[in-house]
Order: sequence, then structure tokens, then C-alpha cells
Amino acid sequence: PSKLYEYISLGLPILGFLPAGDAAEIVNHNGFGIATKWGDIESARDAVEKIINSTNLDAFASRISENKEVWSMKHNVSKLNDMLRELSHAN
Repeated sequence: PSKLYEYISLGLPILGFLPAGDAAEIVNHNGFGIATKWGDIESARDAVEKIINSTNLDAFASRISENKEVWSMKHNVSKLNDMLRELSHAN
């Protein structure tokens, strides 16, 4: 879900029509927007109606802003580097 990192970095609420998986889970679990199952037209329609509501849109944007650093590439690359260092010292 690397594209999500870009949207989060930009502070954009996310409307996704996705297969079940990590990307949909990140969006829905963190309240960054709404992700519905690809091909489910009724859920897609409901999601569009919910996300265009200014109160919902503001809430999604606020949650992204509050959590932006945790999802930044810099933060995640740093975690990866730490794991690689641990692995290299374990051998």
C-alpha cells in the first residue's frame, strides 16, 4: 500500500475501492477515510456520501494529521534499518 503513504503524507482523506488487504485495513482501522470492497457499488455509493460530509472529511483529515509522522516513509525506513542492524548483529 505504498500509495497510501503518499496520501497520508499529503494529509488527504482517502476514499478507496480496494480488495481486502493491508491497504483497506490501514484506511478503515485508522480512520483515514473509507475503503470499501472493489465492485460493491452500493458500499461505494455509501462511502462517497459519507466522505463528502464536511464533518466526516474534517475528522478524517484530523486523524491523518495526528498520525502523519507514524506513517511517514522516514519513520518506517528508520524502523527497517533498526531491524536490519539487529539481524546483522545476531549473526
